[in-house]
Amino acid sequence: MGTVQSTFESIWGQGRKEPYAYQLEVAERLLSGRNVVLLAPTGSGKTVSALLPFVHARMCGMAWADRLIYALPLRTLTTALHTEYRDDLLRAGLRSSLQTGLLKGDPVFRSDVCFTTIDQLLSAYVGDPVSVSPRQANVCGGALVGAYVVFDEFHLLEPQRALATVLDLGARLAGICSVLIMTATATEYTLKLAQEYLSADLVVPSAEDLKSMPAESTRMRFYRWREESLTADQVFDAFRRAPRGRVVAVVNTVKRAQELYQAVVSGASQSVEVIGLHSHFLSADRAAKERRALELFKQGDGGQGVLIATQVVEVGLNISCDCLLTEVAPANSLVQRAGRCARFAGETGEVQVFDYSPETDNPWAPYPQEHCDRTRSTLRELVGSGLVKSSFEWERELVEKSLGELDRQALHLGVLAARRDEIRSALTSDATAAYRRYVRDIDSSLVIIEDEPWKLDLSQGIEGVSVSASTLAGFLRSLDLQGEDAGTVHVPEWGEGIEAGQEPEINWVQVSNSRDAMARPFVAVSWKVATYDSAMGLRLGRGAQNEQPGSASRSIWVKPVPRQEQERKSDAWAVPESFRHHAMDVGARARNLALAEGRAAVARLAVALRLPQGFLLDLVELTGCLHDSGKLDRRWQALVREQAHLDPAQDPGSAETILCVDDSRAEERLFLAHSAYRHHPRRPPPHAVAGAALAYQLCWRGLEDLLPPEAAPVDSPVLQLAIAALVAAVARHHHAGAVSGDEFVASSGAREQLAKVLPVPMAPCAHRVDMEIRPQQMEELMRSVAEALDPSERPESWALYWFLARLVRLADQESQEALKTYGERR
Repeated sequence: MGTVQSTFESIWGQGRKEPYAYQLEVAERLLSGRNVVLLAPTGSGKTVSALLPFVHARMCGMAWADRLIYALPLRTLTTALHTEYRDDLLRAGLRSSLQTGLLKGDPVFRSDVCFTTIDQLLSAYVGDPVSVSPRQANVCGGALVGAYVVFDEFHLLEPQRALATVLDLGARLAGICSVLIMTATATEYTLKLAQEYLSADLVVPSAEDLKSMPAESTRMRFYRWREESLTADQVFDAFRRAPRGRVVAVVNTVKRAQELYQAVVSGASQSVEVIGLHSHFLSADRAAKERRALELFKQGDGGQGVLIATQVVEVGLNISCDCLLTEVAPANSLVQRAGRCARFAGETGEVQVFDYSPETDNPWAPYPQEHCDRTRSTLRELVGSGLVKSSFEWERELVEKSLGELDRQALHLGVLAARRDEIRSALTSDATAAYRRYVRDIDSSLVIIEDEPWKLDLSQGIEGVSVSASTLAGFLRSLDLQGEDAGTVHVPEWGEGIEAGQEPEINWVQVSNSRDAMARPFVAVSWKVATYDSAMGLRLGRGAQNEQPGSASRSIWVKPVPRQEQERKSDAWAVPESFRHHAMDVGARARNLALAEGRAAVARLAVALRLPQGFLLDLVELTGCLHDSGKLDRRWQALVREQAHLDPAQDPGSAETILCVDDSRAEERLFLAHSAYRHHPRRPPPHAVAGAALAYQLCWRGLEDLLPPEAAPVDSPVLQLAIAALVAAVARHHHAGAVSGDEFVASSGAREQLAKVLPVPMAPCAHRVDMEIRPQQMEELMRSVAEALDPSERPESWALYWFLARLVRLADQESQEALKTYGERR
């Protein structure tokens, strides 16, 4: 087994022969079982620090973590890191993926390394995943069990939402997953809180490390406070003085960015390239602007130009300018913006921070006023009217003096205790709107420009711009929607659809007051009151109208494939499958997945629950074998046999081929898990919770028999937790929120079928279970299971449920894909 340093040299040694001491320290502490909080300046190699322990563990065959989920606050940075490190990971034999709101490459986190947004990861944790149906919440949540989770740019998270939820995740899943938090500018209070909640070690680069970093030791960055507001004249003056002709101006709102861009373009000579960059561009236009900015402002020989931007440049753009002009903003955001100035080794640059504009209402928006006011006061104190050379320590002082007390007020222990109770409630009973409550409260609508939206074919997808609720409300209030602007704003309403599988009818409704358009998924506005162009982006209001409309009504919002098309494409399995074959197949696949994708999870759960690893693998397989046992209901079997064209009285030996474990056994052929068709006008009764009730009886009577004779005695309460986790996974293998079912009455011969899918020591239990189960019994069982799996009192048992549910659902999907492929080949 090689050392961590040798792993670094084999993957990243091309550019630098040795890692920094702090990078080795981070890896060694994580691999020893500790969580880590890393405080290091921008450009100091934090990303490699995060990747190194996982790469080393995999290259050495260690079952330390099953996957690395690398979470960042912005899509731009997520995409940039995936692009930058994909080849490095491939050299280590690791598959990487990108999962964001726009690029859904790995929605349930199955790759070795998944670069994703904090929104994607935390929404999965709180049971309200943003990229998959709520039905699949336990598949996403299960990815955290045995994982290594990295939260980068931690200081940019909203304290009372995402940041508090990150701390809750680290505390609740202690020992179940490894956590690394990385920051450049968090306050002392936040750092100590993270250490306490995660039982984490704090790692900070030493003075020797900082001196050995070329960017940190050889660049010079100066700060200047400006009492006046930022204008185009200030931009022109900075450009004239810039040694390389590179200036970046950052303002706080899209409206201000558009106004400043227009003023600079109007006054600049034609030889000066001016780029505007903010969130109100179509995705292709924004990507093109980011690429051009990277070309002009890259390290070394780039070009000359001016970039007018909003907060979108704070992280993710690896650019450097001579002079950065910025409106006053919270200190941590200012430091991030300053990271685009004199970013690389040997460079010199100046950061000028401008005071509020007297002509702007709420000039601190979208930030809290107190955060901006305190930063403003601190800058006046630390910088005054002169020029101050900054350093990592100086920027930390700026953040601490500005925001330290505010963080202490926002993240007091009462907030964190309440968050723990709230997430427990979301996981166990109701995750509705959990994402907005505990991750990010972004209320926005997709805006398109179209005079006659009823002519659009929404099934083909349209493209538009996401606009915040406050911006949309201000725009709508500026219109006379019952007078001269009547008919300029419409919203769609969807009907229920007449029959199952039919696309619901869309009715476009004219907006007559601002309330009618709020909280709508998207809004269509007329070219009379809005415009779009690739230079300025979306502009709302009568003053922005365009005389020659362009093609702005393209959209990133795409409707799902209509149900009837889904059925035509995936309806036929081509061959029925016996209950026993499917049960055994899913059980085997689930066990194989545990060995391939869950080795670290099994090891960690075994320690947390004090159970043998072999027993946990048997539990995984047993869950797979029992997941569809509710299909042994006589109504379910009667309907599926009808779909498979089997007469219950018919000799099964003369029926069409049925996929079986043992095709010579006629009785096996009469019990089906799938007919030849996936969909049917008559839907079978729900089976999952009924199957859980059968599984409970079987495990209560015989699960202990699976323990190896040489195993240490296992406490009965631990076995009860294992049973509860298995029962919950069976009940929720189709829907993460399942709590009830229909009456279950077993088909004749069902006991024998159950006995054949059980491990040999448990087989006799099949003949002692109750084969008639009432809905009330199922509901009572699910209530007791929920109490046993309390994610606050017994998080290790909840993690076991997540793990079992994820593996069985993935195995079930693989099994059905294999069945479909088998049928097509026949």
